[in-house]
Amino acid sequence: MRFRAFPPGYSLAQMRFNIYPIMGRIRRLCRWRMLIAAFFPLLPITAVVGCTGQATKVESYESLPGPAQNRVKAVVDSYISCSVNVALKLDKGRRNVGRLAWTASESCPNEKRDIVRTMVKQGASHDAAFAHASNSQVRATAMAITAIQNRRAR
Repeated sequence: MRFRAFPPGYSLAQMRFNIYPIMGRIRRLCRWRMLIAAFFPLLPITAVVGCTGQATKVESYESLPGPAQNRVKAVVDSYISCSVNVALKLDKGRRNVGRLAWTASESCPNEKRDIVRTMVKQGASHDAAFAHASNSQVRATAMAITAIQNRRAR
């Protein structure tokens, strides 16, 4: 039988059943788990803070590069076509054309959100994206008014 040297202060039962080395391993394992648990929340925070550097934001649609403007223009065109289609469906010939066209432009909220989302993805600021979406809504209303008047004139 091989005897191990245990520090003083341990009982014969602890020495006999070899509890001290097991407790040491458990303590070492728990120490690493506690360190990992303590520092783990810092990892995503560090990643987020590292990735959110202040990139320069474009302050208008005209300041976007050419390909980005083309992407935004395609989304604006889909918003305008949605607005015109809704206006033509709603028109019965009795309502005020301006109110009807504005209601139709309000009936396409997903397309308007797509304008904002696309502009922000292309590097524009949120304020510039919302301003361009509002201008696009006015243009969509004007196009819907023109379409309704042309249809009523026939």
